[in-house]
Amino acid sequence: MTVVTSQINKRSAVLSYFSLFTSLSTLLCCALPSLLVLFGLGASVASLLSFFPGLVTLSKNKQWTFSISGALIALS
Repeated sequence: MTVVTSQINKRSAVLSYFSLFTSLSTLLCCALPSLLVLFGLGASVASLLSFFPGLVTLSKNKQWTFSISGALIALS
C-alpha cells in the first residue's frame, strides 16, 4: 500500500512541475507581451524578445503551447 502511495505522490509531483513549466512558458510567450503592449510598453517587449529569443519560437507555436499547458494543468 505504501509503494502505491509513493508512486502516486511522485507522479503527482512530476505532473505539477510540468504544469508549472508550461504555465510559465504560456505566461512569458503570450500573456506578458500582450499586457506590456496594452500598457504602451512596446519597447520593453522588443527588448524582452531580444534578451530571450526562444520566446519567438514559443509564440510561433501558440497552439502547441496552449494545448500542452491545458492538458498538463488538467492532469494535475
